[in-house]
Amino acid sequence: MNLATEINGRLGYRTIALRNENRISVEDLSEASGLTPSMIRKVERGNRNFRSHTLCQLAKTFKVDPDYFMIRDIYLAQAMRDPVFAAHMAEMARQYFERPGKENPAA
Repeated sequence: MNLATEINGRLGYRTIALRNENRISVEDLSEASGLTPSMIRKVERGNRNFRSHTLCQLAKTFKVDPDYFMIRDIYLAQAMRDPVFAAHMAEMARQYFERPGKENPAA
């Protein structure tokens, strides 16, 4: 499996999970996100190479960070939705990269 296939599958799985969690249909998600029902079905099946616009529309609709769809570990992705946990992890990362000899890849 190549990386693009893995990411498409993850986006599809997480879209289905969020849609089920929020108890909304494909049609409801289409109306809320501005994406067509056909596009949503393709995303959910992992058959669609998505654009960043699609990812952002889904994240905005579900009120999650776009990273939620990209993090490999589902439990970590779910935990990152908790603002307290996310802030704690950001602080730990900041402290880690402030140590001598560590380079911040985001800088």
